[in-house]
Amino acid sequence: MKQIYSFDNGNPPALNEAMLRETLEKRRLQKQTALLAIAGILLQIVFLIYGLLVFQTAPQISMLCFGYIFISLVGSAFIVLAYIRKGGFAL
Repeated sequence: MKQIYSFDNGNPPALNEAMLRETLEKRRLQKQTALLAIAGILLQIVFLIYGLLVFQTAPQISMLCFGYIFISLVGSAFIVLAYIRKGGFAL
């Protein structure tokens, strides 16, 4: 494995328990965020399938489902744009 630090030139960077706990908390938060995003996508897929299935029998309910999907996608796009402007994503 390639070493990312050269221990011959000086001391390794200081590492303490608080830094390790912060890294662990950040990873846990990233996992929770990913699971929440996947759950949101699955919910939108369920509404899309339901809207397509009831389109012939109940077009009003179908349009409500499609409207929810549209509003949810637009809101998600705004949140992503605000997060990118803040510098949260490492693209």
